[in-house]
Amino acid sequence: LAWRSSYLGLVGPSEHEFFHHPLAAIIVVSCTEEDPIARAKDLYSPLAPPPSLAAQSYIDPNVTCHYVVLCPSPAHQQRAEAVFKTMKKEFGSNACHALRVYCKENGSAGSMERDDRARLKNFV
Repeated sequence: LAWRSSYLGLVGPSEHEFFHHPLAAIIVVSCTEEDPIARAKDLYSPLAPPPSLAAQSYIDPNVTCHYVVLCPSPAHQQRAEAVFKTMKKEFGSNACHALRVYCKENGSAGSMERDDRARLKNFV
C-alpha cells in the first residue's frame, strides 16, 4: 500500500478519472416541514475537495443546486406559495421550483381511474 500511495502521489490523477463528479444537486423539501428553508440547507452542504485535486482544477467545487418545494395537497397550497417565495429570496429565483403532487382519490384511497392508468403507461 505504501508503494501505491507513493506512485499515485508522483503520477497524479488524469482528467478522465473525474467523470463521477456531481454536476448538479436537486434538493427537494416538503412545504409541510417545520422549517423547509433550514431543511434544504441541511440536505446539501458541499464538501471541499482535497487540496491536491482542487489545485489541479479537475473538480469544480461549485456544484449547481436546484431547490424544489413539494406541495402534497391542495390544503397546503398557501403554505407552499409562502415557502416558495422565501426560497426564491434565499437561493435565487432561477434555482427554485415548485411541484404540486396531488393524489386523486376515486372512492377508495389510492385508486386510479382507467384514464389515469392509460396515461401512466405512456411514461413507464
